[in-house]
Amino acid sequence: MKLSKKTKICNFIYIIGIVLIGLGRYFSEYFDSTYLSFLIFIFMDALWVSQVRRRIEHPMERKYLCWVGILCALFFFLKTSKYTFIESNTTLSRFFWYMYYVPQTFTILMIYMASLYVGKPVSYKPKKRYRILFVIASVICILILTNDYHELAFDFVGDWNDEYNYGIVYYLSVLWVIVMMAMIFLTIFKRSITSDNVQKIWIPFVPVLVLLIYLIWFIYDRHNIFTTIYKTTDIICITYLAFLELMIQSRLLINNDNFASLWVNSTLNGGIYNENLELAYKTKNGKDITVAQLLNSEEKDVFLDGGDTLLRSKQLLKGHAYWCKDISAINKINDELNNMIDLLEEENSIIESANILNKKKQNLDKRKALYDYISCDVRKELEIISDLISESDDFDNRLKLSCIYMAYVKRRSNLLLISQNNKTISNVELDLSIGESLDYLELYGFICNYKAHGSMSIENDVLLEMYYVFEKVVEEILPNTCALMVDCFYDEKMVRMHIEVSNIEPFKLHTWLKVDMKQEEDTLYIDVYRRLS
Repeated sequence: MKLSKKTKICNFIYIIGIVLIGLGRYFSEYFDSTYLSFLIFIFMDALWVSQVRRRIEHPMERKYLCWVGILCALFFFLKTSKYTFIESNTTLSRFFWYMYYVPQTFTILMIYMASLYVGKPVSYKPKKRYRILFVIASVICILILTNDYHELAFDFVGDWNDEYNYGIVYYLSVLWVIVMMAMIFLTIFKRSITSDNVQKIWIPFVPVLVLLIYLIWFIYDRHNIFTTIYKTTDIICITYLAFLELMIQSRLLINNDNFASLWVNSTLNGGIYNENLELAYKTKNGKDITVAQLLNSEEKDVFLDGGDTLLRSKQLLKGHAYWCKDISAINKINDELNNMIDLLEEENSIIESANILNKKKQNLDKRKALYDYISCDVRKELEIISDLISESDDFDNRLKLSCIYMAYVKRRSNLLLISQNNKTISNVELDLSIGESLDYLELYGFICNYKAHGSMSIENDVLLEMYYVFEKVVEEILPNTCALMVDCFYDEKMVRMHIEVSNIEPFKLHTWLKVDMKQEEDTLYIDVYRRLS
């Protein structure tokens, strides 16, 4: 683990302070070392708290660790006050002794709460169930502070300062420390198991092992030299601080101890400006930028070196961080892509023009095929028209007949065109077609009448066949009759065309539609119909 220069100096001061406390106690027969020990420890504690504030970034983790330092200072203050300022064998002296267990109980809780935030974001909040731990700690402290009323923590045989037995509350406080230490170990292990730091998890527990050895030694021999120069209070406070310090130095508690060295030796291209917009850190490869460029890059992308370097920055809590990214390779690729895009656009333009021509050709082919189909369908009528207008005798009558056939050709062609894009055709188209043919029959001299009953869309083949049958009836009766009546009926069950003509004999109709034909006197009744499914 690589430590910063400040941390190395602080570690040296901590060791010197621990040695000085021990030496002061060893030579206590020559001078009173109580004040010296207190001042040394308070200095060490304050120095450690300041280092925590410098190294720990997570605000809640930093808060709980600072509380550990405050509680350790309170522990030492209570001990020093008890033996220095308060008369022994008094109720107040005993109360101060009870007060030892307040920082002792809550310190281990603060360490555990700090461990919960390891590797967590700033927005992380522990579950509400952890609040019960503060209740348990408070209950233990209250029971110890009120021991005079129940003696469940300490059962005094005679003078409280001479002889006493430990009660259930005392063992509960010891169990509390053991359980919390185990929970701290499990939490840190869980947080670190996926990182390389898991190999260092045993290091912080070295001072805990020293504490256990001390306590065992103290139980069997209270007057050995080690327990004489270092009191239980000293060892507990030093153990807490040493445990946390080794956690930080082992990076089991995330910190930025060697932050400056990291920036100097980093291969990144960037730096950090302080809140006064002064350059605080810069990597060895970091570019020199202006304050204006720094501030502009927080709002938009800023390009340096002719566009080959992208500058970005972000505002920090107290300052600004910036970093540069070499995008020359990307620019080169983009240039190649742009050239390729230009070529593709030219090719696409050629392909698009070819597709347009092909589409036009296909449309022309479709139209030609359609025109050929229509021409074939009405070829017979066109030939009749050609024969009628080719002769000069009785031209007026021939012209009128030609108009009747031309009306059919026109309307038949229109229906065929409509049927190309539709599966059904409105009956209105059939009505218009029959109506126009009847108009020219009237011009020829016929008496005509037409009525449509209902309205619906009809299948293409049915409608075309109905008009075809109508035309064949007209061709059959020309020029032998002078009266024609047509009725068309449209409903969901059947499409029917009823035709009445005079002065004509029954004749044969070639169609796939159903045809009923009967003669009554001089009138011929024709029914053409199609049943619908």
